[in-house]
Amino acid sequence: MNWLFSDTPRGAEASAAIYSIVVTARLNGLNQRAYLEWLLTEMPSDPHLGEPGRVDRYLPWSDDVPASCRLTTGRVDEGAALPDEPIVDAKVLEALPEGS
Repeated sequence: MNWLFSDTPRGAEASAAIYSIVVTARLNGLNQRAYLEWLLTEMPSDPHLGEPGRVDRYLPWSDDVPASCRLTTGRVDEGAALPDEPIVDAKVLEALPEGS
């Protein structure tokens, strides 16, 4: 529902993109937070990201996704049934200086 509070169309598109990544990760048996952290750490520093097919290694069903991002078999159904949890802790945001 965060897209309801976007100030611009670009902000809404960005929110929808992140939400799609998070939900796709969950449906593929990944810990959404760990997967998103891995993506945001690895993708920006990948010197070969522009090569054809390279982005495929970052997709949730890729064998290149680390085991630390994967839920155990018994937790996949459990994870899919969980409500969405915020990726960013609201308390952390409140502690940021104004204008950050």
